[in-house]
Amino acid sequence: ISIHALMKKLFYLLLSALLFPFYTALAQEVVTPIGLNRSLQSSVEVKATNLQKKAIGVVPIVDFFTQNTFNTNNWLKGHCSISYRWVVFNALDSTGAAHTSSDSEVLTSKDWNSSGVQNLFVSFSYQRGVNATDDDSLVLLAKNNVGEWVPVWRNPNSSFPSTEVIVDLPAGLYAHTNLAFQFVSYTSNLVSNNTLTFAISKFVVANKWKLNTYEHLRELVYPDSLPTENHFAAPDVKLVQGNAVDYVWGNCAVIDNRDVAGNVYGLPAITYGGADTIYSHPIPVSAQLGADSLFVSFTLKAAPVNTPGDSFIVEFYNNLGQWVRAFAINGNAPTNFTTYTFPVNNGRNRHANFKFRLYGKMRYDAPNPASWLVSGFRYNKKISLPFFDDFANARTKVSAERWRDTLVFVNNDFPEKHPSINVATFDGLDAFGNAYSKFATKGVCDVLTSHGMNLKGLTAADSVILSFYFQYEPQGTTNQIYPDDVLVLEFRHSAMDPDSFTTIAEIEANDTLLFKFTKFQIALTQAKYFHEDFQFRLKNIGSLTGNLSQWHVDYIRFNKSRKLNDPLKDLALTNTPPIMLGAYTSMPWYQYENNKGKYGNGATGLRLVNHDNQNYAVDYFRSVMKPEGDTLDKFNNILPSIKALSDSVVPVAKPFNFATAVQADSLVFQTRYRIKISGNQNDNVTGNDTFSVPTIFSNYYAYDDGTAEGGYGIKNKTNVGAALKYEVEVPDSIVGFYVFFNQSEKDVSVQPFSLKIWKNISPRFLPATSDVLLYSQEMSKPTYTNTLNGFTAYRLLQAVPVSDSFFVGWEQTSAFVLNVGLDKNYRFGLNQNMYYKMDGRWYPTEIPGALMIRPIMKKFLGSATGFEAMEKSLVQTEWSVYPNPANDVLNILINDLNQYEIRLFDIMGKQMQLPTRIENTLSVQDVPAGFYLLSLTHRESQQTLSKKIIINK
Repeated sequence: ISIHALMKKLFYLLLSALLFPFYTALAQEVVTPIGLNRSLQSSVEVKATNLQKKAIGVVPIVDFFTQNTFNTNNWLKGHCSISYRWVVFNALDSTGAAHTSSDSEVLTSKDWNSSGVQNLFVSFSYQRGVNATDDDSLVLLAKNNVGEWVPVWRNPNSSFPSTEVIVDLPAGLYAHTNLAFQFVSYTSNLVSNNTLTFAISKFVVANKWKLNTYEHLRELVYPDSLPTENHFAAPDVKLVQGNAVDYVWGNCAVIDNRDVAGNVYGLPAITYGGADTIYSHPIPVSAQLGADSLFVSFTLKAAPVNTPGDSFIVEFYNNLGQWVRAFAINGNAPTNFTTYTFPVNNGRNRHANFKFRLYGKMRYDAPNPASWLVSGFRYNKKISLPFFDDFANARTKVSAERWRDTLVFVNNDFPEKHPSINVATFDGLDAFGNAYSKFATKGVCDVLTSHGMNLKGLTAADSVILSFYFQYEPQGTTNQIYPDDVLVLEFRHSAMDPDSFTTIAEIEANDTLLFKFTKFQIALTQAKYFHEDFQFRLKNIGSLTGNLSQWHVDYIRFNKSRKLNDPLKDLALTNTPPIMLGAYTSMPWYQYENNKGKYGNGATGLRLVNHDNQNYAVDYFRSVMKPEGDTLDKFNNILPSIKALSDSVVPVAKPFNFATAVQADSLVFQTRYRIKISGNQNDNVTGNDTFSVPTIFSNYYAYDDGTAEGGYGIKNKTNVGAALKYEVEVPDSIVGFYVFFNQSEKDVSVQPFSLKIWKNISPRFLPATSDVLLYSQEMSKPTYTNTLNGFTAYRLLQAVPVSDSFFVGWEQTSAFVLNVGLDKNYRFGLNQNMYYKMDGRWYPTEIPGALMIRPIMKKFLGSATGFEAMEKSLVQTEWSVYPNPANDVLNILINDLNQYEIRLFDIMGKQMQLPTRIENTLSVQDVPAGFYLLSLTHRESQQTLSKKIIINK
């Protein structure tokens, strides 16, 4: 350190000591938790209710045309007729005379509310009639969210006389309050003997199944039909209450030989064949990974009066459109409720519209009392032992391969001395980084639930053990502990009930060791946990208002044949030291190039943990990669011995300068750290041996690492502010700010403040009468982003030239805590370039960390989100597309196009690959000629704008 800098520091220390009794009494800097306003949706137990009919005109819609007239709740009056559950399209009018127009056979639905449905589909059975010619056609149109009728399906050629049709309906176009459908039959054979051109049946509009569906038919909707049209189509199946048949989980569907009207199938002739049938809605199996273990299952019981001649059959709908038998059982088995489970993520079952159907096959005879009871339907994913997750390979969210929910925050910034790279942080924030509640309340916050695991057949003798490490993080500068903060562990004790979790342990904050990770372990001993769908879950009970009540969990192991405190041959990285650019973490490349020596990086420490019970020699490495992919710098060394079950910090001391031949607005260098056991020994966990840290050169300066561990503001004072000092090597201009805002216990979303740029601020501790202000922009309120660690981008009304050094920050006249993000992991502790203003004087900060305000230099990249006028433009409906018709290019005239997701659909409703886009122009030279629908969906409001376009060639 220079003599000048040392004298300066001593002067400030002395001055601070002299003035300490005065200004510390006034100092009101505070660190606050993070959060927006979200409500946590608690799961509640669903119980059987009285019979009630679902709301008319709301998706799902299931119509098998069981009557001879159209259901007026679903359909408008048309020219078609119904015959034996088929809608018949032909060339005849209601009097039997031939139509005079080729498109006079029309069937139109009423409007249905499909809003909120994500995996929407329409399906039906189709047959080509005996009188159809190759020139005839049947078209299905759907009414989109702007009231336009769009063709979504057309009948196949004559080589497909019949088929089951399933059409996906993009939610952005068809999930709205006035969805409708229209079948139009076209025929040129306008003669009186054209009695059957086309026919349709089994019409369904619903949502596809979601992964981890459990259906016990608990909600009775109306008699003589399956209640859950969200999952099934089965208009002839009757229900029986579970308590009447000793089914404890819900209700049961009865499969017998009678239809919805109570009539025996096939009478008056006594024959043998299929009877009641349950059809599942499509299940998008292919949406999951091919290696996933996906299962469908149900629970079945035969009536004691069944005979061996009766049978129960299960069929799967494959990717060729064929129903293939998967399972059959004779009539008098099983005599007790028995669960049958089928793997489905294989062969021809792996497709987007997999379905299953269950039906009875028996004599069509009135005295035949044969029946089956079926319920307990499930579609879920199961994983195999061993289970291990140290979150080293995750980024912000946990892996969907192991976990069913994503509420926790995966990070490497909050914990201290953790067992491995990254932890799962439990707090009062949801998956978007928003608080569960704006009120100062306590309750269940984050939940982390494993996928199911088959423990059936195991016992306590198999030594099944779960272990993990946890750390409670005290809050604020005083390390405050909230005694009622709790981390809860639960086990699921029933394969049938997805909510059957038993509390195993409650770890209280008062019982934890500060700044240390503690190991928790438990062996499964009770028989109720050894079932085919076992799960464990962790959750924290604490403050719902933000980044409080914080727990970190790491290194979760679950397996059989374990011992308590068993070691694991694993050397793990934990911390990820950044490459500092002097005091900065990021800066513009042209500024760095003008004085590389000033922004050199020094020695840092790399922390390693040995999870085994023996010593090892360790090789450790660092390599820096250029943006073009070449290696810029390499470093390696050896730690002769890391002791068993211990950790060590090893030095990485090799300074270097960044260099690249790439010219771009943003440049990213990756620094990769790696460790290995010396010699030829293998590490049993390789995912935590390597980690990369980016260094970003872009259009801004930053002290922070991009992750906010808290919020910063000035409390209980008016006329306050904060400022950060930055230095430039060559004259530059400021064109905007990136600011991270968050809310906490108090809502300040309507509080005004001013963003400011100063050439200089007044000497510290003295009246601030000599501030040199360069720019001030009054803001009506902070602007929040619905993303984790999301910055708000403010674009200045004019560029502000700067040279040498400058200050950016804010001032406010009212007393409130603005809550700007605070990076508590700032490597240098107190930021010597951070100041706050109070009572007309500037003071050096007393809060360690980096304030998350980043000045944007020279060039604004992307879209601004911070000014009211810009916010209003996000929800505008005035926009245009030109030229239309188009030939080679299509221009979209709308403000902030980057805030919209762009989609292009053909006339059949199929989403096309989006053409190449440059700014607001689409290159459509490779798009075939025809009619299309261009759709823009706003990423935050989900408002969708659509226009029809024509491509000419």
